[in-house]
Amino acid sequence: MGADGRGKVRYVGGWAIRKSIEKSRRYVHENKLSQSSLVRRKIAHEMKKIELLENNVLVNHEVLQESTTSLETLHVIESRQYRERGLLHISDAAYSFFLLLEQERVDRINFSKLAALQKDMVDTSIKEVLWSKSLFLHFKNVSTLRELTMEIYCDVITCYLKMGAGQFLRDFRRDYHLKKSLAHRKSLMSKKEKARKARMKVHLAQIEQDRSERKRSSHIRLLALINELKEDVGTLYKKAELQHMCDVYGVRYLKSWHKGKLSKALTQVIPTYDHIPRHQITSTYVIQATEFDALDRIPVLRLRRL
Repeated sequence: MGADGRGKVRYVGGWAIRKSIEKSRRYVHENKLSQSSLVRRKIAHEMKKIELLENNVLVNHEVLQESTTSLETLHVIESRQYRERGLLHISDAAYSFFLLLEQERVDRINFSKLAALQKDMVDTSIKEVLWSKSLFLHFKNVSTLRELTMEIYCDVITCYLKMGAGQFLRDFRRDYHLKKSLAHRKSLMSKKEKARKARMKVHLAQIEQDRSERKRSSHIRLLALINELKEDVGTLYKKAELQHMCDVYGVRYLKSWHKGKLSKALTQVIPTYDHIPRHQITSTYVIQATEFDALDRIPVLRLRRL
């Protein structure tokens, strides 16, 4: 982990401590006028937690600058400070604890855990970390006082892991929506490309209606289609249409040939011509008989292409 990453861990650790202090302060402020003996004891309890955290975990910036062994980790917090200086600095011992806690978060809140545990991932992660003896022993070394250690430990662990889980889930949703939008865009582009290829298709009816010499116009369009799609040209035509095209270009084939084989044969033969060689096959003709007054004369048949 780089200096910026370690600085962010120290920053988030200070944020988690601040949340714990604010929670205690909020309870004290909301119940300061209560006359209940239970509430008064709870207030004294919360005040003690605040005092322990402020005296044993939080450190003044000027003092920390002179004593810390990780000076580079202070820059992230200071770069985000406002005039009120609401961001808190934590001691090196607390920073060391949060580095271990960050590793626990990475090990327990990830894609594989999400797939396995789903909605129980966060609760299970918190339980497992709370029961980590090595992590708890490290937290006990943060301060010289041992009072309320377990309660503060639970508050900090819960706050930190819920924050980490929230960030992980936001990143997961963002990546999911990004992939979904990319997949949607890919689908639209695929449909657009398919429609473009379909517009390039030279229909048999268009070839039949072609009036150019030896149907050169239709041949040029077919040649452009083959140069664009190569052997994929078979995806635009039915098997019967490809067989008819083979007849038009004089390609010998078997009825058992599939569309891919027919397409391959056509792509090899069509570029060798500059017109449709057997264009008569694609033309529609009508025969008309000339009428004569004399019954003994043979009528003249006139062949006209429609």
